[in-house]
Amino acid sequence: MRKIIIKSSVILSMVILLHNAIANDLVILKHEFGRRGWVDGKYENAETYPLSNSNVKPSISTYENKEEKSKRKVTLELMVKEKDNDVLATIRFQNRSKESYFFIKNHLPYDYLILPSHAITPLSPIFCGLSFNATTDDVKLFFFGSTCGYPGSLDLDEWLEIPAGKGFSFTTRMNDYLYFMPGEKSYSVESSDFFIVTEKWFIEKAINKAFFYIFTPYSRECQPRKNINFISHENEICEHGYIPKKLDIFMQRFNFNGENKNYSFKIRTNEASIVLNGDHIHSLYDKSEK
Repeated sequence: MRKIIIKSSVILSMVILLHNAIANDLVILKHEFGRRGWVDGKYENAETYPLSNSNVKPSISTYENKEEKSKRKVTLELMVKEKDNDVLATIRFQNRSKESYFFIKNHLPYDYLILPSHAITPLSPIFCGLSFNATTDDVKLFFFGSTCGYPGSLDLDEWLEIPAGKGFSFTTRMNDYLYFMPGEKSYSVESSDFFIVTEKWFIEKAINKAFFYIFTPYSRECQPRKNINFISHENEICEHGYIPKKLDIFMQRFNFNGENKNYSFKIRTNEASIVLNGDHIHSLYDKSEK
């Protein structure tokens, strides 16, 4: 009888944990706030507006995020605080595993990457691929982040290596990228997903590249380019490096597309909570009007 009670308690605890994990991912966002039109030499008053589906990016679940961090022996923490009318966000990554992990440099602050290791990270570095998701109730704040273009072929020099036992951290002013709502509100904040790979990912990538080169037959088959109206020579009509569809399907079927789940993964920061009064926070619109 006692064993049955213990088992029932364990099952009940697991159900509660699963329910909480799912519940955290079921907040339905309906509106967005932050963008303001420019009329007659000044910005319009900010209002909430319906959230477009195109502005909601797919992400891993809270449960998947925790499981992946535990499996890979890493932490990715977010801390948010208000200081001198600014909202400061600090991200800290720590690699506690026995292997190196690699981050796409495009997803990290530009100013942070060009500094020598002993330098102090400047406040509010320029972002490229990273964004913050800030919400209050069913409202999502629009993220005014920078776009620096996606890296080319994702070769090794386009990644930042974090060796075993090492980590990194940086701090940014969130109100340089987010326009907070007027009045006092409680916000939930987390980062977008980070795509991280292991050293074996690059080995597999090199093997796949060689495999394509060897087994891709010479073909006169032409895949017309999309912007065919802008070509200057008939040789530019076909897509460069076109791979016949049958071979492409064959490669993907046997997982030769460089997406081995053992060699890459996605994680994001924890969800941080903070109460802010938007009337007291420095606004990014104030800077643009000066």
